[in-house]
Amino acid sequence: MPLLLDKLLTAFALPVGAAILLGALALLAQGARFPRSALFCLLAALMELTVFSLPVTADAIGAQLAAPYPPRSGSATPAADLIVVLGGGLEGPTAERPVADFNHAADRLYYAAELFHAGKAPAILVSGGSVWGLSTETEAEASAAVLQRLGVPGGRLRLEGDSRNTRENAVFSRMLAAETQRILLVTSASHMRRAQGSFEAVGFTVIPAATDFEDYSGWDPVLRWLPSHDALASNSRMLKEVLGLLIYRLRGWL
Repeated sequence: MPLLLDKLLTAFALPVGAAILLGALALLAQGARFPRSALFCLLAALMELTVFSLPVTADAIGAQLAAPYPPRSGSATPAADLIVVLGGGLEGPTAERPVADFNHAADRLYYAAELFHAGKAPAILVSGGSVWGLSTETEAEASAAVLQRLGVPGGRLRLEGDSRNTRENAVFSRMLAAETQRILLVTSASHMRRAQGSFEAVGFTVIPAATDFEDYSGWDPVLRWLPSHDALASNSRMLKEVLGLLIYRLRGWL
């Protein structure tokens, strides 16, 4: 139930969910004959969706989250005892879809393979379970299959398939790698701050290996000020990280 509650609260705190709530409030206000309140809620929903669908907004938020983690090649990354790659890059297989699908964060797997082939660590720990239990295999299992297709030997892979969030990624990885100290942590740039803090909190020495950078600075200057569904998705992911950082700090997990 706490996981479900977390997901529900997060969903309605993000742009689309918040706009739905504001729309519902507008209907209630109109039904209660408060037309000014209804108009205010509708305008707030419209403004919120507009602001968070702009690429320039995504760049502003992303710059704050990813600033400490500039991109670097595998060869320029320091060595460590273990590579830990966090789930999030695949949509796991189901009975209707027997093969895992890549999503926006699939860069994590490619970068982990690059680091391994560059000799930066002798093994990769893949962390990620099945949040709702709908997949026919865990995200760790699906990700390990992709890494093997990328040339990583199965004997060099460790699987942690029980975690459902970043905190559990860290705690369960610590259990599997109790003797390991120095790790290369691979995750999306916008997620790295929360992930690094979580893994350091359980005793790892973390070398950030960020990937999946969401950057619209190369877009045409006019397009950067026009609403985009890509930017809305990016802003939603990054606002989720801002909320996650706040919640993790309140819970003492960072």
